[in-house]
Amino acid sequence: MRVEDEHGKQVRIHTNVDALEAEMLAAAPEDEKVIVDFTKAVRRATSLRLPIDKAPELMGLLGTLLMLVRLLPYLGLLKRWGSISAGDYGERCKSPLLRRT
Repeated sequence: MRVEDEHGKQVRIHTNVDALEAEMLAAAPEDEKVIVDFTKAVRRATSLRLPIDKAPELMGLLGTLLMLVRLLPYLGLLKRWGSISAGDYGERCKSPLLRRT
């Protein structure tokens, strides 16, 4: 995917976090803090492994407890990022191009 502004400046959205970070930093170095904050959270979230072989209501007590234990290290991340929309986060950027992204 690619986002382009009215002046032809563009940023490509990569699925590789390192490439995404490099692309965004090249397009908007003034937003380094916001970009690094975002990509750091994405890297952290990619290590979260949830069991997907059973629906939560079919896990039973032990399965539910094990899932909750796995989630504990991610609670801060989920709390922080679960309540913000992409548009709201984009407003933190100085670059008009990243605000559109």
